[in-house]
Amino acid sequence: MVSVFYFFSNLKYLNNPKHPNFLNHPLVLHFTDLTDLLLYAKMLLAGGTPPVIGKEEGMPSTKGLKMFLRKEQLIDAEWFELIEERRELIKPRLDSFTLQELGKLECLRGEEGSYHAIHLDVANSCGDGRFSLKTQGLFYCSSASYEVTNCATGKEPALRFDLGFFPVPFYRDGIVRAWGLTRDNHWVLVTVTFIGESGYKNRGYDRAKEVHIIESDPQTISEKAKVEPKTMWLYLGEAVKRWLKRRENQYHQARDLAQMVETEELVYSTICKKE
Repeated sequence: MVSVFYFFSNLKYLNNPKHPNFLNHPLVLHFTDLTDLLLYAKMLLAGGTPPVIGKEEGMPSTKGLKMFLRKEQLIDAEWFELIEERRELIKPRLDSFTLQELGKLECLRGEEGSYHAIHLDVANSCGDGRFSLKTQGLFYCSSASYEVTNCATGKEPALRFDLGFFPVPFYRDGIVRAWGLTRDNHWVLVTVTFIGESGYKNRGYDRAKEVHIIESDPQTISEKAKVEPKTMWLYLGEAVKRWLKRRENQYHQARDLAQMVETEELVYSTICKKE
């Protein structure tokens, strides 16, 4: 099946501005509404595979489009397929973009509903030796993955409203699970064991005691980290959008700098001519 990249890159040959499917630029999609988007998708699916054009690495296939064009709701198994396809799409770029270290993931509840990074409490991890708190990748954590194993005893702990708008005891021990896709393209499941402390002015603080990292798969991650497959797919998409935004900012900064350099050189050349 022809790739999405191949299809849209060849829309530049539609040089007739009156064509109903005309685009101003082959790699920038200017859809006015959902109808236009579905029309392009259907044209893509009907295009067939060019005899000499293969699917490039990192380019999206049309499998996902077929699923989305159906009227039926996608089941979990199909979402997992889409997750793996999106992983393959991102794979060639993992080594060229700035990625966060696992230890800097803010997944532990701190004072007044804030969150703090894992590395502030622990320096090392256990589990699969290939991974550590220095491992870089795309990492996520959901409040749904919190499991309280022991609440405070003795004096009744105060209650506060935390993420999700439900009361949570200040003092409790438990675990929280995070997940991610590493720079080396491995799915990982991270289990952080924490203990509850009183914190500053008895506002509560979850202190990490152990970080266990293992290689995993989307199905296990979804179950253990309590994250919907659709949400995993969307998270990966958000990472791509953040990369684009960062590159756009870098481009504008470089362009402004280049313009300043060109202006200075133009003034300098003008002065030299007068001399």
